[in-house]
Amino acid sequence: DRLSHIHWPSTARRNQLMCKEFDSGGHSEVWIFLDLEGSSQAGSGRENTEEYGITIAASLARSLVETGQQVGLVTQGNNLYNIVPNRDRKHVWDILTALALVKAEGTTPLITLMLRDSVRLAPGSIAVVIAPTPIRSQATVFQRLNGRGISLVSILLDTSSFANSPGTASP
Repeated sequence: DRLSHIHWPSTARRNQLMCKEFDSGGHSEVWIFLDLEGSSQAGSGRENTEEYGITIAASLARSLVETGQQVGLVTQGNNLYNIVPNRDRKHVWDILTALALVKAEGTTPLITLMLRDSVRLAPGSIAVVIAPTPIRSQATVFQRLNGRGISLVSILLDTSSFANSPGTASP
């Protein structure tokens, strides 16, 4: 421990080295799950669920790391990205680079990614799910994660607010 973490009054009183413990707020890490399955996307040009989802994930990752949170990313578009949580600046660039390169051309449903990768989430973690459509069997997965002490945040992109129906996003 660093000298600044030693609690000097308790150390003097007990004649034994005592260190301060800091509470991380109950949440050890934040995992962002981004749905980039091609068939679930909507919109065209720059106004599409792919761009909005990526922008939200990037903004959230950057903001959380700036506040000292550990952030990870799980998404599968044209490539699979499974970036374990960390909180340093290089890590943010790894996430932002992945989000800049990924395309919503995935064929793996987000629910599959969540079931496969959620075993890595520790109790006290937060899972942020960004999806353009309600996830099939979402309630079952959310209940399973919640039962393990994992908090869930769902960000649903309203596909009806985009010009095209689901599955019609174009570059």
